[in-house]
Amino acid sequence: MTDDTQIDDLPTTNSGSVRKQDTLRWLEDLETPNEEELIAAVTPQPTNHSGSKYATEISSIRVTGTPAFVETVAALLQPLLAWESSATRLAVNLQETEDRDTGDMTGNYALYLSAAVRGKQGAMSRALLGEHREEDQKLANALDRHGDT
Repeated sequence: MTDDTQIDDLPTTNSGSVRKQDTLRWLEDLETPNEEELIAAVTPQPTNHSGSKYATEISSIRVTGTPAFVETVAALLQPLLAWESSATRLAVNLQETEDRDTGDMTGNYALYLSAAVRGKQGAMSRALLGEHREEDQKLANALDRHGDT
């Protein structure tokens, strides 16, 4: 993958939405990324960030649905485990969803994933302890080959 994306060229409505037909055509034309491309496409949350990530370049993923759906999509995201490294962490939250009206648990799940840069002390201690050697190497390789830094 490169920094050249098709998404910026899609026509939008006045509200900024892309019409369904254009979105479906775009989805059809996308190439499946390899593991390194997926890892390198992530923009982690900087240590000094606070507040909403919605309108920022920070990458985050939310998957909701039945346990089978969430688990199937999560398996596709396994390469992102490389972001659990000495210098970065993978923020993850998996929880059963609750019905807003009744408060009952639904049996469905929500999975949230995002990467974040570790604070200096956490990164140094993890690097010194060698806790994430394999992930450090995988992340470094992906960023060297496909990242823009």
